[in-house]
Amino acid sequence: SIHFLGCFLHEYGQDNQTVEDAMNKAYGQTLKRFHGWITRGVFSIALRSVPYKEEFLVSLAVNSNDAREVLFEQQIMNEMLEHSLNMNSVVNKITEFYIEHELESDEIIG
Repeated sequence: SIHFLGCFLHEYGQDNQTVEDAMNKAYGQTLKRFHGWITRGVFSIALRSVPYKEEFLVSLAVNSNDAREVLFEQQIMNEMLEHSLNMNSVVNKITEFYIEHELESDEIIG
């Protein structure tokens, strides 16, 4: 799930996708291979309830008026990209640990 979040922040932080598109792409890159058809279906249904860009930005703002400022959006996108790099660095370390200690699993859930 940390990998999914890092990928989502990266995809969305590039500012060329909707929230739904970024989540769908991140899901395909990270969690989808671990999910069976039931869980994939649940994710597909949940994906329909993600907010639009404007609503999403407002939810990230301390003051909802700030979300309408161009500089706010640019700052959020920059921070998303920065955080995604940091998160993916942590995910890589965790993955290396799992591989080194033979803990990595390809088990399908649901």
